[in-house]
Amino acid sequence: MTKLKKAMTAGSSVLLLLGSCVYCYILLNILSSEAPTNMSVPLQPVKPRVKHDVTPEMELAIQRMEGKPAPEFSASDGQNVMHRLATELIRGPIVLVFIKEGCPCSIAAQPYFERIAHAYSTSVQFLGVIDGSPEVARAWGEKYRVSFPILADEKLSIIRDYNIDSSAHVAFVKQDRTLVRLWPGFSKAMLAELNVTIATTTYSRLRQVNLVDAPSELTTGCPFDL
Repeated sequence: MTKLKKAMTAGSSVLLLLGSCVYCYILLNILSSEAPTNMSVPLQPVKPRVKHDVTPEMELAIQRMEGKPAPEFSASDGQNVMHRLATELIRGPIVLVFIKEGCPCSIAAQPYFERIAHAYSTSVQFLGVIDGSPEVARAWGEKYRVSFPILADEKLSIIRDYNIDSSAHVAFVKQDRTLVRLWPGFSKAMLAELNVTIATTTYSRLRQVNLVDAPSELTTGCPFDL
């Protein structure tokens, strides 16, 4: 009887442990399903409803900017923190992503920029520039789960200084303030080039970034109201 009691006690303990594990598993699933959206996880890419082609005028505007000192700026982000180019460059190179509120192309491009920003988070700083107030910048960043600051450019002063006429433009500024590269839109090849440019400029290991769903042709965004 003693052996039988011990066996029954051991069996009860095992069942109790298994029951506790099942309970914890169910509880975790319930909590995770009710938890707020994780802001660190970018949205999945979506294709823009309208395709905007890159024009010769855009290409010419880029040629005028590349290789020259990047225009200085000072602007507040969605958290009311001021950002000045000269100060930000002390930390390292900068990637500027130009965003237009309500532009499907900006929304479609953001997950790719988020992936690259995450891959090189210790090597380069990403900054968004949006055509709106700090409130607009904050709302856009929260809605599309942007991990980097978005600067409010309500009067389009930064956009004009960088000779940008539409969203989804991207600028890469070296630490010596040289505007090394300016892309008039995004595509799989452009994103791969941005990836390589960051790695080579910062002497970092080239990261593998998922660009499978990126458009094959260079696609620019909606025009700014200049």
